[in-house]
Amino acid sequence: EARAFDARIRERVAAGFVPDVRRAVKCEYFYKSFWRDPQFVDLYVTGGIRIMLDFLRTYAVAGARVLDAGCGTGYVGLELARNGYRVKGVDISVESVQVAGRMRDENPFVDGFGSLDYEVCEFQRAAGTFDVVLFSGVLHHLDDLERAVDKARSLLAADGLLICREPCHRGWRQQDAAQVA
Repeated sequence: EARAFDARIRERVAAGFVPDVRRAVKCEYFYKSFWRDPQFVDLYVTGGIRIMLDFLRTYAVAGARVLDAGCGTGYVGLELARNGYRVKGVDISVESVQVAGRMRDENPFVDGFGSLDYEVCEFQRAAGTFDVVLFSGVLHHLDDLERAVDKARSLLAADGLLICREPCHRGWRQQDAAQVA
């Protein structure tokens, strides 16, 4: 699966994809994705991140240590770090982690920036103690959800938060699909 993710991210970046919600650009490569247009990115991706940030502000400690499991190109972790969180992203895709690191290094929004590190690593091999373990659009890629949750629990500090966010297309209405199209 890592090789497939590597090939996909190389193709997307070559087509002009910028995986940063604040610096997204129009990208015709995405014929049926919110990444096609910055306005869609703001509505869908950034909207979801705003909900996550509200949740973290309410339930997590300020500057919480966050493990972004299956971080991909890192746009969620980047936005969390921009909001003062200390984020570690792990992913099995070498190419995705390299792109995520480049987006972090090119980030012009540094006021209030927490920290952000990336590692090429299978989630089951992740180490450390975190206030939050985040799965954002990742669980549907994992074979053994119970094992993943057990691993997440082992990484959480006392009173830590496990956040899981998955796409749910079943609840989409026709007007939602029309908006994305």
